[in-house]
Amino acid sequence: QASSCCVTIAAITEGAMMGAAIVRGFDAAVNLDAFAEGNYAWKNQFIMAMRPVNGDEDDAAEATVADWTIHFVALPWKLFFAMIPPASYCGGWLCFCIALVFIGGVTAVIGDLASLMGCCLDLPDAITAITIVALGTSLPDTFASKVAAVEEPTADAAIGNVTGSNSVNVFLGLGVPWTIAAVHWMVAGRTTEWENMYPEVASRVSGSAFVVEAENLGFSVGAFCYVCVLALLLLYFRRKWVGAELGGPYAAKLSTSIALVSFWLLWVSIASWRVLRIDEASSTESVTILVAAFVVSIGGTVTPLIVMKRASSSMDTKEGSSEDGATTVNQAEATQADTGGTGHMMTEVDVDQIGVKDKTEQDGAKDSLEQAAECNDSAGKASAPCSVGTIEDNGGKLASTNAEEAPASWDDLGAEGVAEEKEREPPGATAFRNPSAMRS
Repeated sequence: QASSCCVTIAAITEGAMMGAAIVRGFDAAVNLDAFAEGNYAWKNQFIMAMRPVNGDEDDAAEATVADWTIHFVALPWKLFFAMIPPASYCGGWLCFCIALVFIGGVTAVIGDLASLMGCCLDLPDAITAITIVALGTSLPDTFASKVAAVEEPTADAAIGNVTGSNSVNVFLGLGVPWTIAAVHWMVAGRTTEWENMYPEVASRVSGSAFVVEAENLGFSVGAFCYVCVLALLLLYFRRKWVGAELGGPYAAKLSTSIALVSFWLLWVSIASWRVLRIDEASSTESVTILVAAFVVSIGGTVTPLIVMKRASSSMDTKEGSSEDGATTVNQAEATQADTGGTGHMMTEVDVDQIGVKDKTEQDGAKDSLEQAAECNDSAGKASAPCSVGTIEDNGGKLASTNAEEAPASWDDLGAEGVAEEKEREPPGATAFRNPSAMRS
């Protein structure tokens, strides 16, 4: 039966060719497959933001009251950040740029709210900056570092996150606005507004400049560097005694955490005292506060060092005990393997190597017959015949023992006597005729 097919040939128009070229170029630039995957992931972000816990519907049904409470408090923020596109778009660059914009906006809002709170509490801006603003802007980095420290095999991600965040705060958070302000005042020149804002500087400078009053900055930076040195000292001894900067025994972890938190509280306290009492504090008050802070910092450093040293000693003791136990077990296994599970050969080896060799070295010509008889007596054998080979110091000759008499060496026996003597040898005696076997 013949089969037939129909082929339709359609001419490709110029517009269709252009459209196909545009689609191919867009696919090469965006990757349409990744784009479709990103659409699904973006939709899933909003679904997960509406659930109290991460997981499917079954996990959401098992959520506790605390989970639901935290969910409703954080729901506006979860929905807000769910608008950030996933990393599937444009190789992750779109997600990176929009996330920076969102983080910058949140930071600006937190900064303004912190300033308003400080104003309501009648706190100076310097104290508000190192307490409320610092906590509000640094807690996200803290939680990110904690997650990185738990999930990553090394501490590189956690430490890199902290140092990277501080670098951005210093070089971008201060450098960019200060640079813009310096350029602005250089271009704008000397104005009445600038003279009213900085009257003391205006009396000393002929032109205009961007002015940043230090006030307590030097003292705060000096105190911060001091507690940083103490923190680095703790990390150094943790590496030396505990073996790592993170983790370790519970006592070492707890003492280190308390010490680091106390360093931060100490620095905030000293800096706040300086801001509040800079014009009113007497020399006696200043010395007392500084000495007290020094004593507290030294105590906060020495205490975790003592705990870490004890933990290190305890770890070394346990490791030594485990190694001794493993060595004893290995020796016992080796002895059991050498004796074939009976312990008889080991008795003969000890007697032969310790008793015979020592007495051979002392007397020079001790007859091996008596040593073989002692071997049989110590091993508790019921039969009198026994053949035990001496060590290499005896010239390589074997001693043959009978109940009453035995030849001094194999050379005194004929061929038939040698054969009979070998038949009467107990199991394992052949090993004594081989010096290398005896040594092994």
